[in-house]
Amino acid sequence: MKRLLISLMVFLCLYGLACAEEVDASALQLMQAKHPGYTLLNADQCGYTAAAVLGQGEERVLCVAEKVDGAWVLTIDNEKALPRGAEVSLLLDTDDALFWSMIVEEVNFTKAWHYSCFREDGVWGQVNCTWYSDGSEQGYSEYTYHWENGALRKIEEHRDENENLLERWESAAVSANWMEEYLVLEHYDNSLVPVPDLFHNGYSWLEEADLIRSAREIVPEYTYVDGGATEDGLELIMRDKEGVLRLITSACINGENVTNISSPLPEDARYAVDNFGDCVYIPGRAAALVEPCMDGVWRISETWPDGYLGDFLHLGRNWISEFPFFSMGPFYVGDNPWSDITTADWSTLPATMEEALEQLDPSRWAVVNNPNPADRLHLWEKADRESRSFAKYYNGTPVEVLEKGKTWTRVRIQGIDGWMMTQYLAFGKDAWQVKHALPCMFLLEEESVFPVWTEDNVIRGRKLTADGDWTVEKSEHVCIIGILGEEWYHVWFPDLDEGGMMRQSDFWPGNG
Repeated sequence: MKRLLISLMVFLCLYGLACAEEVDASALQLMQAKHPGYTLLNADQCGYTAAAVLGQGEERVLCVAEKVDGAWVLTIDNEKALPRGAEVSLLLDTDDALFWSMIVEEVNFTKAWHYSCFREDGVWGQVNCTWYSDGSEQGYSEYTYHWENGALRKIEEHRDENENLLERWESAAVSANWMEEYLVLEHYDNSLVPVPDLFHNGYSWLEEADLIRSAREIVPEYTYVDGGATEDGLELIMRDKEGVLRLITSACINGENVTNISSPLPEDARYAVDNFGDCVYIPGRAAALVEPCMDGVWRISETWPDGYLGDFLHLGRNWISEFPFFSMGPFYVGDNPWSDITTADWSTLPATMEEALEQLDPSRWAVVNNPNPADRLHLWEKADRESRSFAKYYNGTPVEVLEKGKTWTRVRIQGIDGWMMTQYLAFGKDAWQVKHALPCMFLLEEESVFPVWTEDNVIRGRKLTADGDWTVEKSEHVCIIGILGEEWYHVWFPDLDEGGMMRQSDFWPGNG
């Protein structure tokens, strides 16, 4: 039904069918009397509801009339709902469901937007807009902005010719309380309410005017300079009340707006678009990509040099690597000074691995270092080999050192505290010499979202929910660090700075 409706709207747009002769003349006269000199461009009627688009030059008006006690009453008269010069097709699917579409021809491309609005309890509600592309035999794609409770997010859905969902992508929600007064049909303003578009500048899914409006909500005392809306939330370069340049990141998490205000940026820093995405660019030094961890704290996640001399680096809270996936090469464990944008020294962004390692502090860290890389090291409940073993860990697994002893060392591994034998750990910079033996496994291809359970729930044998304590998308970088029995892997999500337990049956070795 959804595909049929969309196809019908596209048909109406392409052929420009106007059905004014089918609309009650009294309703049309009422609308045109309100706008003398305007031409009727398109109209439709269903039951006791009629809608029309009137135009004069580039001006456009959307009108809705309803028949009450035998007489037509103009209930919607909106001069801001439609873009200037737009060619609009209307469809009243029922007397409570209004749809309109617009086709805009550009060089080598056609943009198509489809709008819907529904009347409930006699009131026309929120206008919804979808950018739609049809690949015919390849299927079709939908791009929608979803607003709810003051937060806005972008949703992409890609489906095959049979409407089977192939892929779904959803951005983090960002603060947009300012939209509320413009969303309902009576006050809908197409020039203010953002609509989906594949051609925004850079990778931002919001235009600059919308970024500025949201920025005013988040930090009203700051002045907007530049920024973008990314998959993870808002990234805004702004000046504080003293004129200091800072990076503001913001996203709505569990209904709450979480905002990070960075340490001062160099005066020449700017928000830039590179081949790798939107970044904070320090001329003559390096560019930095920022991303949030699961606790809402944003970190510098990647750096690359300004120019061709240097290294492309991936940075976690407690590791640095030249490779996006640990299975591809070595990673170095330690605390780095760029793990929190609120305290980071932006003038020290590393352009090479050597520079990064000079600032990496491994003093609180060790890695599993079995003499035989095929072995796995127990994490014991107590400093006693007769106690319970929580799980067994692969060479290269990072462990946070809580208490180092001659025979036993108390460690924390992604939320689990326990004991490991000191002789099978490499500490500090010695850990950087250990070649990891983390298994190279892949999440199942036929699934897109996977359940993850907290370590404590699995280890304590608590009753587990079928859909996990949280979920992760297949695209997320996951490392298998340990094994628990025949059912569970202890996994680490280095980009999220989070761990958990996943079923071994969710992984496979791949085709290689």
